[in-house]
Amino acid sequence: MKLRFIMAAALATAIMSCKNDAKPSDAKTDSTGAKTETTADGGTEAAAPVAGDAITETADGKILMRLNYPKGFKQQLTYNMDMILGSVMKNKVTMYLDMEVVSVTGGAKPVYGLKGAITGMTMDSDAMGQKIKYDSSKKAANMTPQEQAMDKQLREVIGQPITVSVDNTGKVVGKMEFKSKDGLTQNEPFDMKNLQMSFPEKPVGVGDTWTEDVEMKNLGGTVKNTYTVKQITDNDVTIALVTVVPKTPSTGKDTKLAGSYTLDRKTGMVLKGGIKGDMTQQGMDATIDMSFTGKRVK
Repeated sequence: MKLRFIMAAALATAIMSCKNDAKPSDAKTDSTGAKTETTADGGTEAAAPVAGDAITETADGKILMRLNYPKGFKQQLTYNMDMILGSVMKNKVTMYLDMEVVSVTGGAKPVYGLKGAITGMTMDSDAMGQKIKYDSSKKAANMTPQEQAMDKQLREVIGQPITVSVDNTGKVVGKMEFKSKDGLTQNEPFDMKNLQMSFPEKPVGVGDTWTEDVEMKNLGGTVKNTYTVKQITDNDVTIALVTVVPKTPSTGKDTKLAGSYTLDRKTGMVLKGGIKGDMTQQGMDATIDMSFTGKRVK
């Protein structure tokens, strides 16, 4: 099994990541290229944010969504992906990722330099009667030959440093840098845009919607994400997500996935979320169900 396939299967659908009562709206394009839509009884302009956390409330009751990571900020991310392909395959993958903010630059619009690593992975797969179980925390001496072969491939990425930068709107700045164990520069093990949603430039309120087109290298096309603010509390914000993945030769049609993010108001980080839907692969029906959690550790 190819390493790239394993990572793509686990991460390509995390394209982040209650009733949808969005009101009629007018769309505008913000400076990040995302279309920001606001309710008919409002406007995209709002009073300056009052003092508060990363996701701050404006004087007109909307919120301005931003990241607010101090240097040294650490978080642990866990991603779970279940995929069922007809009657021929069931696959469950869990990936663990640690990230730390190692630099903060840029003044009024800070850019956060992140360094991290994939710290572990588990897999439970049943494909055409061939069952595979893998756990990177297991000692190699206790693995089967099949597990050892998989472990050899995955060790190319597990534990290896990954660096990337994002600005305070969640937009990736520059290119992710990643090297394998032998020190050679490799392809990105995942798309950072899967792990961090981009925020609208202007304040938004419950029911407001914005869209973003994201180029997904793993999928070979452009994914359209539509976000809607579902709920705002003192501690967090819930964002509904609808993702449309363009058709490929293997799917034959566009794929629609739906889910949500819950964001911490203090830092803007993803606390939890999920996305799921049905698709077609090689002429067979497939179901994808993915969940993710984030936890601050420092």
